[in-house]
Formats: sequence, structure tokens, C-alpha cells
Amino acid sequence: MTSIYERALLRDKYNQALSGLVERLDSQAQAAYGQDELTSLGISLRSFDPYDRNFLNSKACLFRPMTLEEFRKYSFPESELDGGGIDYYIDFDASYDEPANMKNVSPSIIMRERAFQTYNYLQVCYVYLRKQIGRDDEYLEEITGWSQIKHDNSFWDNGQRLMYGHRGDFLHWDTYAQREWQDDDDNPETLRPHIILLICTGAEAKDNELLLGELGPIAQAIENRLQQKEFEKTSLFPVLAISLFGPRHGRLLQAHFDKSGILKVLVSPIYSFLSRTDAPSELFLRYYVSEPQDGPEYEFWSEEEDTAAQTHQYVAPLPGSDIENIPPKEGDVLC
Repeated sequence: MTSIYERALLRDKYNQALSGLVERLDSQAQAAYGQDELTSLGISLRSFDPYDRNFLNSKACLFRPMTLEEFRKYSFPESELDGGGIDYYIDFDASYDEPANMKNVSPSIIMRERAFQTYNYLQVCYVYLRKQIGRDDEYLEEITGWSQIKHDNSFWDNGQRLMYGHRGDFLHWDTYAQREWQDDDDNPETLRPHIILLICTGAEAKDNELLLGELGPIAQAIENRLQQKEFEKTSLFPVLAISLFGPRHGRLLQAHFDKSGILKVLVSPIYSFLSRTDAPSELFLRYYVSEPQDGPEYEFWSEEEDTAAQTHQYVAPLPGSDIENIPPKEGDVLC
């Protein structure tokens, strides 16, 4: 059994790594970081297939998405949309060109605005999706333990530093959701260390790179969590980031520290949200309401000990094709 002393050693190791990482990202900002730069920062970047059952059933998966069968019990009442719902959902395809019509704005701001269009579109789906139970409707947003971290939460005592960024004309990002899971609203002991972020950034991502607008909020979230007294008894601080970026694309990232003190980041393929018909809404929403995986078996898991996790790699698209959707194995047609 892992002792309190061993857990404390891990926390100290992670704290030291984060202190240097956050400082370097803040003082030496650049739009993106390639493999060599990430290695020098103590970060391991690997790809993962968010549909792969071997990965989902392994200890490497710290955010288990809602099953497709369960998700498809929810329906989307398109006829009931009004106001913003119509703008963000019905007119989603037509809205693509709107940011380009803005005067005197940089390409970064245009791409960030398009990412924000995707965020609003996903939010409409999230808020309106429901299933009928008897005479009552059960809304998707009401059935999970996730909720937005409030402004007076101790999570913010360490500051917001890299959660948001406006660096000249080449870097613009915003974190529109910082969510935490609590099993029982009346029992603070049921609060989990896991964090979900939803990020909109004014850049274009590549398969073999991490954007500063992705890495910064992830590092900041883990550092903030590590400083909270509520989580002094754990060394597990996982982050799921839903990253939306230019030209109107997105991907999923899972990050946590392993026992060696390396920040492990798993990144999904890049998916297109250029059109509502082809957008992987179902996949992104299933992860947005995912269930956090917790306990010593996850906290002290070693990749070398889990053969199931060895098969979760996907084959990266050919150069120049990283902005095209990889055909979903289970279909993404609900929203």
C-alpha cells in the first residue's frame, strides 16, 4: 500500500515541475510547442483514439465518456429553439464567414471567434438535449456531477494567470468552462480532483504540437488544484481539455502527471466543425459529461503495467490532412 509519505513525495515532484513550467510558459510565450520543446519542458505528447475500447477500459482513461447507447436516449428538440438557440445552432454553418467581416481584427481574433461559434453550438446541444422519463423530461446537463467552478472557490486562490491569454496579435485564448465533479452536493468529501476545461483559442493546432492556449490552461488548472487544501490527500490531478481552435476545428486532450514527474498529455485527432452535418458533436458532448475515474488504482497506475493501454495509439493523418475529420467509428449524428 502506498504510504502518505510516498504520496507527499509525488506532490512535491509535481509542484516543482509545475512551478518551472508555468513560469516558462508565462515568460517565454510562443504560439505552439513541438515534440522537442515539449520534452525539454518535461511533457510527453501522445495521440489517442477517443473511441477505442481498449483505451476506455484501461487505467489510462481518467475521464470515461457516456456510452453511445445511453447518449442516444437523449433527443434534441430543434423545433423549440428560439433566440440564441437559432443563431448558434440553426445558423451555425452560415455564421462561419461572420468574423472575417469584422474590421481591423487580426487572423487570431477571427479564428478565436470561430472557435467561440463552436462553443456556443455545443452549449445549445448540451442545454437542450433531454430524454423523457414518464411524464417528465430529464436534461443532459442535470444528470452529471459536473458544475462550473465558482468565483469564490479556493481553486482560484492561486490565480488565473494562464487560463486566459492576449499576447499581441498572435495569441488569443479564453477558457470558457472550468468544471469540477462532486458526487453529493451536500458532502464536500465527495469532490473529485478532476477538472474539465473548454478552451477557445485563436490559432490552428497540429497533430504533433500543443498550442500555448491548450498547454497554459492545463498547467494552470493542475497547479491550482495542487494548492487546494481539499486535495492534500491525493497526488492525482487529471485534466480533460476540450480545445476549439481555427479555422473551426477541435480536439480532446487528457493530461496528468505520472510517477516520474512527467506531464503526460494524450491528444485526439483533429476534428472539423466547418459544417453541422459533419461535426463530431456527439463525441465531444459524451466526453463533456464523462465520469471521472478515481482511486489508488488510477493514482499510482503505471503505463508499463497496463497492456490494454499499449493499443490506444491512432495512426496520425498524412501531412496536410490533420484538419479533416477521421470517420467516427460509431457515428456522430445526434446534434
